[in-house]
Amino acid sequence: MSAKLFGGEEVKILTSGGEIDPNIYNVQFVKRDLIGLLNKETGITIKVNNPRIDKVIKEKIMDDNSNTATI
Repeated sequence: MSAKLFGGEEVKILTSGGEIDPNIYNVQFVKRDLIGLLNKETGITIKVNNPRIDKVIKEKIMDDNSNTATI
């Protein structure tokens, strides 16, 4: 699955072994299927192919507050 990414988003990636890397990365650039990522902890930039993006990390404050019942 290829994710649609934009600069500045936070993501997690799959390692070459298929496991989820525990680090969080910031998207620096997107050029077709090549994604430039900055490791937030180490400051190291890496390049990965789009299919290695596991998930986009987003805050869901509105989703938590929208679970109300109507009587």
